[in-house]
Amino acid sequence: MFDFVLPDNFTVVKVRRYSGIEIEWTSSLREHLDLNRENRTLKIFRMKHYVPLLISNSKVEIIPNVVIDEYIKTMNLLFPSSDPKTQKFLRKRLKKQSFGMEGPVGYPGPLYLSDFHFWRDRLSTLYAEFCQPPPSMTQLFNDRRNVLQWYTFWFAVLIVGLTLVFGIISSVTAGLSTRFAYEALLLAREAADSARACPPVACGLQRR
Repeated sequence: MFDFVLPDNFTVVKVRRYSGIEIEWTSSLREHLDLNRENRTLKIFRMKHYVPLLISNSKVEIIPNVVIDEYIKTMNLLFPSSDPKTQKFLRKRLKKQSFGMEGPVGYPGPLYLSDFHFWRDRLSTLYAEFCQPPPSMTQLFNDRRNVLQWYTFWFAVLIVGLTLVFGIISSVTAGLSTRFAYEALLLAREAADSARACPPVACGLQRR
């Protein structure tokens, strides 16, 4: 099985910023991490605080404890409580209603894809989308995961832009030069026609 560490920057805030994927809250745990590529939406089950209350010590489990454990891991991964931008996003999106997004917090250290079983495929799909090139110029401008690549790309864009600007200026200058040359040619032809119509000797006799 292919396995890798899920990086710290793999958060909902960065997914929105780099991939243009919007969050859609859902009250169904079955829809958690359901990604719609066409609509660019990701469903998130928002009742993080209440799910641990379903953990049972009895043999009869309403929801398997391992599922709840994995769900909390996904939320801690995508909504890190130590990230100010994540907290700002939650305050803005949830306003005065917390929906239980504040806790619990745990699982220090890196998380591997192999740490997940029930949501492994959806996490893998979301991460693959996260690693794709930004779908729009806005996301492309904000994507600084690879700083060297970001500066190289925008330097190339700057060079192309300057080339186009100078090309346009050269074209306009060439057009104006052609126009002035054409007008000068017309004036020369008019002067030549006037000279033919009135030879210098005849014109001198007429003036006398």
